[in-house]
Amino acid sequence: MTTIHEIPAYQLDTTYRIMLKRIGKGYTAAQLTFLLGAPEGYIQEIEALERPFYTPHDLARIAIALEECNPDSLCSSISNEALLKIAVTNEYSEGSFVHAYYRVNEEVYQEELFRLYEEEFSEFDEMMKTEETFNILNDIIDVLTRTGYFFESKLPYEIFKTINNMTPEPLSSYFIQSALDRYLAESNDKLRLVGSSQEPYCYEQC
Repeated sequence: MTTIHEIPAYQLDTTYRIMLKRIGKGYTAAQLTFLLGAPEGYIQEIEALERPFYTPHDLARIAIALEECNPDSLCSSISNEALLKIAVTNEYSEGSFVHAYYRVNEEVYQEELFRLYEEEFSEFDEMMKTEETFNILNDIIDVLTRTGYFFESKLPYEIFKTINNMTPEPLSSYFIQSALDRYLAESNDKLRLVGSSQEPYCYEQC
């Protein structure tokens, strides 16, 4: 049974705009969650209307992570605070995830407001990168650590951009997250992950 959620019209419009930009950039909800330093499942749960709406700080970090030069374009241009009853479905069809949003009226009639198609992201394909590439990434993270890059806490997006400026070809955030996880496990307390559900997760030198 589909759960019906209540959300202000302007928040739904903002959710749509961010999803459209995220999918256009080729980021999964999990990848954007990592780049923001947010708790696991954060973006996916907000898009499914299962978690409270983005904070102003979230919106600012999202604009940076999505490299949106006009942050206002991600926010709704309407100011309608009227509550809408919305049902969300997420289905998989022919290699794509289909996110559909329906408005539900008092008679429980569902009017489709929009649907977005998102190509499946293969984690397996990402992990087919060679062990040599992992070793290179490990060396880069180690050099950054030893030269004081992490002396001040760094958001995942900052690390993602720095590393991609140092590699011959772009690497996805999923791959860089995996390399950071490896380094944390093997670095003998050189680097640590700090933060909480209320504050962004960052990486900093021990």
